[in-house]
Amino acid sequence: LIIGSASETQRVKNRYRLPEAKFARIFNPLDTELWQPDERDETREALGLSASQTVAVWHGRIDLHIKGLDVLIHSWRHVVERAAALRPHLLLVGDGADRGPLSTLLKRLPHGTWTWIDEYVSDRTLLRRYLSAGDLAVLASRREGFPVAPLEAMSCGLPLVATCVAGTHEIVSDGLRVGGVIVPTDDVKALADALVQLICDPGYRNDLAQNARPLITDRVSYPMVGKELARFLGLTGE
Repeated sequence: LIIGSASETQRVKNRYRLPEAKFARIFNPLDTELWQPDERDETREALGLSASQTVAVWHGRIDLHIKGLDVLIHSWRHVVERAAALRPHLLLVGDGADRGPLSTLLKRLPHGTWTWIDEYVSDRTLLRRYLSAGDLAVLASRREGFPVAPLEAMSCGLPLVATCVAGTHEIVSDGLRVGGVIVPTDDVKALADALVQLICDPGYRNDLAQNARPLITDRVSYPMVGKELARFLGLTGE
């Protein structure tokens, strides 16, 4: 069995009483040559954002409950109040069944503190540019299998603030190298605190950002995942 998340590996192991040798924890592969930092200033200008603003990016399917978008929006209200002088901005990219409820929530935020690109962006080059316009990425989900959006954002050089769902601990941390911050699920205050910390402390944010892309390259790039698969399947050669 090949499973990405440690928690899911443990669940399956306990449920079916399988030996350790039957498992390999191998992440979903990511094309890190495609997902890399891109035209930050040009994209910001096109979106009407200034270079001095601190931008948090979320992208994915608009599913209010599963993706924790209600928690994110409520947290963002606190962020805007506490870091007003820095003009924080939330950039959302995505489409989905809950676009109506999300629109209602967003209208309760102060004007000019958010931008929503309300479409499913299939052009990965364009999505990479949106991510590269940010200073940090956020994942507020209540439930995930193994989230891909944080991998894409971190590969574009963004530090991550994420809820404690399957896979996030493995994504952001590796010994002394850390590419983000993990907070409890369904906790508006904890998410707001972490976002404010990264927004108000550019030195800390940049330290995390320096580790973000190397962590992804070392773990989920095609060559690294290929080696792990070859080792587990007993293959030799390229």
